[in-house]
Amino acid sequence: KNDMELAFRGEGTGISVLFEKYTSYYNLRTLANDFSTTLVLTDLGRMIVSKTMELVSKGENCLLYLTEGQTTNLSLIALKAVDDEFKMKEKSGDLFDFWVLRNRQSLIVTDTQKDFRFDLQKTHAQGETRSVIASPLVHERKTVCTLRLNASQPSAFSTDDFRLLDAVATLASAAVSNSLLFQRTEELAIRDSLTGLYVHRYFLERLSEEHKR
Repeated sequence: KNDMELAFRGEGTGISVLFEKYTSYYNLRTLANDFSTTLVLTDLGRMIVSKTMELVSKGENCLLYLTEGQTTNLSLIALKAVDDEFKMKEKSGDLFDFWVLRNRQSLIVTDTQKDFRFDLQKTHAQGETRSVIASPLVHERKTVCTLRLNASQPSAFSTDDFRLLDAVATLASAAVSNSLLFQRTEELAIRDSLTGLYVHRYFLERLSEEHKR
């Protein structure tokens, strides 16, 4: 009887884990549609971090960094945290974000204070963050964003969480690509591609707006 009870309990746990995985991957089916509802990068960024936190609930905060033009600089464009009072000190990324940017690969760090891939003196300074998973968002073979989840406890994320974040990043990459192309199209509509100057039509529109103001 005891053996059967233990076996039954084990089967129940296994079913619960499988159902949790199924739910997560089922939600990915609707994620692409959600991401396609806006082409405004700031709105899209907020949606990406919010949906990521919903899917990978072990994360305490989620950050989305954008590369600045042709440079390797990063700027924080969206943040979601469990604690509403949370403020990110590094608005331009840190060594984990730049590792993802440089290598164009997803990253999992089970304990930031024991991972010898990174300068331990620098990682010890980030005492609040002990676990990290991060993925690149790629556009035209170039990393344009880094999507990252942090936790204050070591070994907070599993390999399933890591794979799930990678899947979200793949879907988000397509959405961000569309947003960047839309921005470029808008720029071409108001600027001359040869001289970089505003076109006459845009001048008249702005003149009308200023006249009304």
